[in-house]
Amino acid sequence: MQKSVADLFYLDEIVRRFVVTVDNLPRKKVPSRLMPVKPTPRQFLTTADGQSVFINVDNYRRYMPWSTLAEAVDTKQLVAAYVRFYPLFQRAYQEQGYPS
Repeated sequence: MQKSVADLFYLDEIVRRFVVTVDNLPRKKVPSRLMPVKPTPRQFLTTADGQSVFINVDNYRRYMPWSTLAEAVDTKQLVAAYVRFYPLFQRAYQEQGYPS
């Protein structure tokens, strides 16, 4: 099943969402309501053998749309887009209370 970017990301205020998420990564909690990425579909699966609980091997399917996107992205174009929109990222960072 092919997904669109809008199926994977919250496109409203995406620049601010990325900035807030990156800024919060070193903290203990990252506010999920501000994340740019939509939650993965389906529940996280585990398998038990009676004594231990393991991550179910079918969990990888939950992340296939993001893996497919990552493989398809042209790195040079992604960097060019970042450079082009850098002023927007910088403004969003300053709006978080960082003057310079």
